[in-house]
Amino acid sequence: MSTRPKGIHLGNFLIKRVAEDLKSEFPSLKTFCTLSPIPTLAEFLLKGPKWKSGRYTAKELNQLEADFKELQPELQSFSKSNAVLSTAHQTRLTRLCAAYLAQTAPDESVRSDPVAKFHLNNGAILERVNLGADHSSKGLKQSFGMMVNYRYDLDKVEENHERFTAGETAISKGIRDALKS
Repeated sequence: MSTRPKGIHLGNFLIKRVAEDLKSEFPSLKTFCTLSPIPTLAEFLLKGPKWKSGRYTAKELNQLEADFKELQPELQSFSKSNAVLSTAHQTRLTRLCAAYLAQTAPDESVRSDPVAKFHLNNGAILERVNLGADHSSKGLKQSFGMMVNYRYDLDKVEENHERFTAGETAISKGIRDALKS
């Protein structure tokens, strides 16, 4: 039975161990990524989003507020049907989702998605938001059909975990671009 090294969070120790097992079974495997639900996104947006102070510039906050204001009427009915959003509304919803996940915190300073908190605390990188990935009634109700990829870069798991516990979320270039588009 193996013991985990002192100072390493149990979750990222287990993730690294599973990844190493997968690499030994599938030597060409290089990327470790999840496709995860976002069970609290709809609740967060429908209650009126509260953005983490200091996380976004004034320009970004203005954009998020404009996105929310534009989408709010559609969000009320979207989770009850499999509605098709216009391209502009898809971009707005993707940005709101990316912002919600990017502000995930290890403490209770802001409402955070528990799945996001789990992966980010275990050293994952918030990689990509996937619009229309879950058309189940539960997926539509909880996250407007959105899912998210978390990527585990095995060389950076501990570093990302430490950054997260210090209040910084590791995000991909694609997420940064979504927040700025």
